Amino acid sequence: LHQKLKEKPRMVESIAVPGNNLQAHIANGILGGLNPSEQNETALVLADEALLSSFLNTLHPNIEAFNLTMGLGLENSPLSGFFELLLEFPVEAERSNKLDKNGAPRYYHRKWDSLLSSFVVRRINTVNAKAPDEVKQKIKTSKALFRSYSELQLESVLAPFPEKYFRAETPAHERFLLLANSCLELKDLFDSSQNLSEALFGFYSLFNQLASLLEKYPYVKKFETALQLYREILPDLSLDLKGEPLKGLQVMGMLETRALDFKRLVICSLNEGILPKGRSENSLIPFDVKKKFKLPTYLDKDAVYAYHFYRLLQGAEEVYLLHGTSDRGLGSAEASRFIEQLKIEWPQKNKQLKISERIISTKAKLSS
Repeated sequence: LHQKLKEKPRMVESIAVPGNNLQAHIANGILGGLNPSEQNETALVLADEALLSSFLNTLHPNIEAFNLTMGLGLENSPLSGFFELLLEFPVEAERSNKLDKNGAPRYYHRKWDSLLSSFVVRRINTVNAKAPDEVKQKIKTSKALFRSYSELQLESVLAPFPEKYFRAETPAHERFLLLANSCLELKDLFDSSQNLSEALFGFYSLFNQLASLLEKYPYVKKFETALQLYREILPDLSLDLKGEPLKGLQVMGMLETRALDFKRLVICSLNEGILPKGRSENSLIPFDVKKKFKLPTYLDKDAVYAYHFYRLLQGAEEVYLLHGTSDRGLGSAEASRFIEQLKIEWPQKNKQLKISERIISTKAKLSS
């Protein structure tokens, strides 16, 4: 252990939490109990950066200022689910043989129901908030399994999204251009929410990029192929969020903590397969070949993350280590080996250290 870890009193609490969203909620509760001066000396470290959206959505009111030193993945934005749903309509149009009298494709009623239930459509209809529900009721009372855009008279309910988008013959590049234009029309609806406004601009840029690409290289004939291209690009895009680096709580990923010291730490997602990642990398070069020719392996990466983890702890007097207990795959519910190492090694070197464990459980009540 680093020499500084042997000095001064320390408090470490290991907290087992069922579910990622609950981890963000518990972290917010811990941070919200601190006064502003204590928050200035505190860092929230997200080993799994996908937790950022959950943290922001459950932000404690006592957290007055915070600085994000990490990007928000565009696919983790609430708008991602809405656009994914919207992009499935052209694929269904290409496969469908159900047309209305004008030759427009009819879509399954549950598709329309999901779209009309989205928060984006709710914001579009702020003047007449009941309009989406009225259309849903119309679908239900008609008992028709398939309905087209014009049959449901969705021109006003889905104002930024014209009927042309839902037609089968509309080329892929035109569809993405229509989506880009719809992002511009939606801009005023999300100005009050900085995260959604930034995400909307991110999708606007992506749709414009895809529209230009597919128009310049018109080899994609089916929208299903264009959708796969969209899904390949989306995970690599992130939004750069702004903050005040010298004030308030610091929210960062593991690599952003390098060479920084904090008096108080809340570290989330300390699970095997996340921190350290272990054998999660994909490579065409076998492990034995890498070892033979002294190429970097997953063991080297684990060693780097171990160094950053212990280096981060050297100045901390109060540490909360959160890890998930929900099964999301092989080994994903297992606490990180770093936690076990701390429990065994650190008390032997620092007699002023206090380590405790806590398990958070959720109880559901069923009412008849």
